[in-house]
Amino acid sequence: MICTSRIEESRAFRAGLSGFKAAYETPWYVDPARPALPPREPGLIDLGHPAVPEAQRLPVRAVRVFPEPEAGEVELQHALSRAGLDARRVFRPPARRLEPSLSWTPAVCGSMAPHLPDHRSARRPRMPQGRRAMPARIDPDTAAAVMRAAGLEPMEPYPGANVAWNCRCLKGAHGVAPTFTSVRTGTSSGCRHCGRTAAGERRRAAGQARAEADMRAAGFEPLDPYPGARMRWSCLHTACGRVVHPRLFQIRTGGGGCLACAGRAPVEPAAAEAEMRAIGMEPLAPFPGRVRDPWSCRCTRCGHIGTPTLNNIRRGQGGCYPCAHRGR
Repeated sequence: MICTSRIEESRAFRAGLSGFKAAYETPWYVDPARPALPPREPGLIDLGHPAVPEAQRLPVRAVRVFPEPEAGEVELQHALSRAGLDARRVFRPPARRLEPSLSWTPAVCGSMAPHLPDHRSARRPRMPQGRRAMPARIDPDTAAAVMRAAGLEPMEPYPGANVAWNCRCLKGAHGVAPTFTSVRTGTSSGCRHCGRTAAGERRRAAGQARAEADMRAAGFEPLDPYPGARMRWSCLHTACGRVVHPRLFQIRTGGGGCLACAGRAPVEPAAAEAEMRAIGMEPLAPFPGRVRDPWSCRCTRCGHIGTPTLNNIRRGQGGCYPCAHRGR
């Protein structure tokens, strides 16, 4: 649909140049048609008619027509001459001729005469559809400045935008080889080692509030920043007051975080010796390290030397067999 304020002049121009006839016509609308294909063309409508919405009352600024006569260029030149156009401004010699075209500005120009583009504009080369212009070559100094701004020091001259460029990370001194395009567009941080570290810090920062809430719900008060679900986390066990180092994933799966409260904490040698002396057994050797290992001791009542285990002592058994046998 073409909106115009000169509907009669537009109808006459299209009928004289291309042989269109009105298939349907009203004072404010013309539906042109022709016997050849395609049978229908954009209609003409008066932009001042009340049926046209207010938001769409914009006159057409230009219509470019590409004539393609079946009889050849000679017939086209005759048609242009009959319409009062100079065919020499449309056609060029065969070696340098472009596709003929007409620019028609019915609402902007002062008359209905077709306006042909100047020869200088016709000489401008057109980029084939679907292809892009070649980008300008990157200046090596500019490329090096972009890499340094990203925290990378180039170790060799600029090889090209999409070629691996050997660089050294200024933060971690790692050797990396990103491409200039990946660093400039932001698809790569440049150093994969620092990138993984930064990604881990972002994940831990995002989950720190939930991690602290889970530890406090289990009875542990965090003393250090959240290190990760599988790393030991220094916490204070509120039940016994000990400083422990549980892992968050064990807490979330129902595991305990305090070995002392669970009865599985490592035994201090001094505490183990004190427990043996409390039942009348004098240790003759250092604590073996495990509560289930035999420990050589001497009974302070009868002098018998035996090998009780600290685990049996804690379960209520005696340390001296002769003393226990005489007491039956």
